[in-house]
Amino acid sequence: MKKVLYIIIPIIVLLTIMLIIIFLPKEKEELKKINNISHFSFYYSQGYAINSDIKYYIDCEESCIAKIKPYGIDDEDIKEVEVDNDFINKVIDVFDKYEVIKWDGFDRYDKDVLDGNSFSFNLTTNDGTNIHASGYMEWPDNYKEVREELNNLFNSLI
Repeated sequence: MKKVLYIIIPIIVLLTIMLIIIFLPKEKEELKKINNISHFSFYYSQGYAINSDIKYYIDCEESCIAKIKPYGIDDEDIKEVEVDNDFINKVIDVFDKYEVIKWDGFDRYDKDVLDGNSFSFNLTTNDGTNIHASGYMEWPDNYKEVREELNNLFNSLI
């Protein structure tokens, strides 16, 4: 019996040490930050009344132009505003704060809901980073927070 214990105890200790090493928290890999915006669009619906969708765009060619289509406004009446680097940096801060880079590839739809809400998010940076996410009654992490902060930023322009 003693011989068996001399064999089993070291095996148990070794297995315990291996499990501890395997499950120790690893250093979190730093998430890539967004440095700039080349093109950005964010669309979401809030019901099915006429003009119940909200749309935000940013296009930065020579200068940065923001386009805003608020709730209840026809697409033909989209507001267009030139924005400065301060505004662009605030938008980027929202993206980084809520890690929207993790949204890339999010594409989920709840087929069981017939009259629900949807969204589409597209971002291209000057270095070629592309982030695309969309959904129908399904949302990526922090979606509500990002939507509210973007609403506040873009609505401050009009």
